[in-house]
Amino acid sequence: MKRLFLILLFLLVLVFVLWSCGLQLPNSVTVSYSNHFEFPLAMLHFTLDDFINPVLLSLENEGFQVTTGDPITISFATTTTFIPGDYLPTGIPISGTETILDQATLIQASTMQNGNVLQNVDFNMSFEVGYFASTTTFDSTLVFYINSTPVVISENSTESENLTKYVKEVLKSGQDLTVRADIDIDGTIQSSDELMLGVNWTFSLEGTTLADIVFDASTTDLSVLESLTDFVDSATIVFDEWDNSLGFDTVFDVGNLSFYFGTTPPIVGLSKDDLISIATDNVPYVIKVPANSYIKLKSNSYLDSAVYISLDLTVATEVTF
Repeated sequence: MKRLFLILLFLLVLVFVLWSCGLQLPNSVTVSYSNHFEFPLAMLHFTLDDFINPVLLSLENEGFQVTTGDPITISFATTTTFIPGDYLPTGIPISGTETILDQATLIQASTMQNGNVLQNVDFNMSFEVGYFASTTTFDSTLVFYINSTPVVISENSTESENLTKYVKEVLKSGQDLTVRADIDIDGTIQSSDELMLGVNWTFSLEGTTLADIVFDASTTDLSVLESLTDFVDSATIVFDEWDNSLGFDTVFDVGNLSFYFGTTPPIVGLSKDDLISIATDNVPYVIKVPANSYIKLKSNSYLDSAVYISLDLTVATEVTF
């Protein structure tokens, strides 16, 4: 109001000066002012490949096969053949334990970049172990260890044992995943005896998030808003040049405000209190998938948008007299 009063006072003085000089005035004078402002908030450019590729590369280095697609799938399979007669005496009764698979690390979660995605998403997976023996001269059982948890598997089971729940427990804990296998033997070994261990692990990168998955985070300066909050008529956050091929819903947090958006660009209204809360010089913003969301990670997907705050002010745009 003070600004408007000064403008009117200036115009009245101008009219008086011109009139006193004998100049002819037009019937009306219009003075225009901008009452619309746009403030850049963030340039969003998130590529899923940049986020997930370090995880995939680490898995490939550990012997996993990665198949790109919708969703990305990962598999690991190995078979170990153990001939007891090569290590133990044959033709005489024995009883004991032998290691047929030395401890091996399948996933190094502690050093994997962005490896927390394996911890914080309950991915669809299957981890199966089979144990087969081509002998009837002695009894044997397989003890398969997932980290420190032993699972006993009888020889020549009709189906492989599903150990997925044990694997998921390790992944959720954020620990490295290790495996080891021993056999307990009781009987007389023949030179022709063979034991075979098979491990088959497949999983697809789709499932339910167990915690927030943060894709991008930074800060921005919105302190210029502080001087305008008293004059705001309406305010919105606009996601311009929107291009989202991720295929799942995400959340955009700015300060203490949180906005949900899917595959179409949202237009989010802001209250005066909302503006006041973010009118600082170091406002954090985050792109994330919240906990308890279903996601499916696919190759070559991304999210692009130019995000800005649009303000309409109550200051008059023209004065006519």
